[in-house]
Amino acid sequence: MYNQLTALKKEDEKYFTEALLCMDLEINPKDLRINEQIALRFTNDYIEDARKVEKKNHHFVRDDFVEKYIETRDDKDLQGDFIIMSNALERRDSIKREEGDFER
Repeated sequence: MYNQLTALKKEDEKYFTEALLCMDLEINPKDLRINEQIALRFTNDYIEDARKVEKKNHHFVRDDFVEKYIETRDDKDLQGDFIIMSNALERRDSIKREEGDFER
């Protein structure tokens, strides 16, 4: 999925950004009224200007989503707990497979 989205963005970043906006706003680009078309174009320009100024610090998704990612990425306790839980689940599934009790 990532590779497909990256390819679409490289193909035409303007339409890629506008499509994301339409999806987020739950509007169909085929059904846009004139005022929505104008707003979409201006919003795309606004995003492009922000991207130029902010460079690598620019994020398309909401700031609180990015902050949550950074917070969980840097939380060593959370990372450790997740790995422990994941390993325990893998061991449980492995045992079930060996016993023939594993359902797919």
